[in-house]
Amino acid sequence: MNDSADIRLGTQAANLFPSRWDTIVTAEEAGVYKPHPQPYRLALTTLGVQAHEAAFVAGSSYDMFGTAAVGLRTYWHNHAGLPLVAGAQAPEIEAAKLDSLIPWLGRFGL
Repeated sequence: MNDSADIRLGTQAANLFPSRWDTIVTAEEAGVYKPHPQPYRLALTTLGVQAHEAAFVAGSSYDMFGTAAVGLRTYWHNHAGLPLVAGAQAPEIEAAKLDSLIPWLGRFGL
């Protein structure tokens, strides 16, 4: 695996945000890079939740390949206005900003 995906650097990157993370999954831990379904599955397993009990905020439409494979509802933060990658399943919601993220999550009790 590439150094940029190792556990130490992934943890450092996550800690740049003033948030409490329930889990951090890196490609090193998952054994593969996204959009392979394994990183998404590992996160769900680590959290002890089923896909229908979670949601994913995607930064790329390539994420839809992995989230669709595991059944995760997906919000695509498409701030650049890019087209959906050919063959990717459309996300449940696509928006240029995160303004509608909290109301969207609220619909599911998340």
